[in-house]
Amino acid sequence: MAAVQMNVRIDEETKARGDEVFARWGLTPSQVVRAVWEYAEEKGEPPAFMRPARGAEHDAEVQRRLALVREGAAIWRNFFLDNGLPVPAPRKITCEDLREDEYFGKPKRELDDDEVHEAYYDDLRYEAYLEKASERGLP
Repeated sequence: MAAVQMNVRIDEETKARGDEVFARWGLTPSQVVRAVWEYAEEKGEPPAFMRPARGAEHDAEVQRRLALVREGAAIWRNFFLDNGLPVPAPRKITCEDLREDEYFGKPKRELDDDEVHEAYYDDLRYEAYLEKASERGLP
């Protein structure tokens, strides 16, 4: 594979201080730059410290949505308790169960490319939901 040379401009003092830090860790500037590019290639996004901050508005929205999830779970749980019924145990769903689901009223093997893409992200979103709900002790 052919190597490409990159030239960047950086404040002299910042470079000197950064070089000192990386040298203590046994890293050269080239290794650091390559590591950032390899991370972006592998993950499809920049490292977390390089992403823009989401801000208080985003954090408030996340908390609002979590409160709605908790409230929704409590509604069902309270319904059973208020009516003297046993509270059902959480349903165990495996990743394989998610893969066998139907989307748009037809089996996944019959989906077109756009539908496959959407179904894949639906699966990921649902798996993440289950994981977060479990971490928070929600049914």
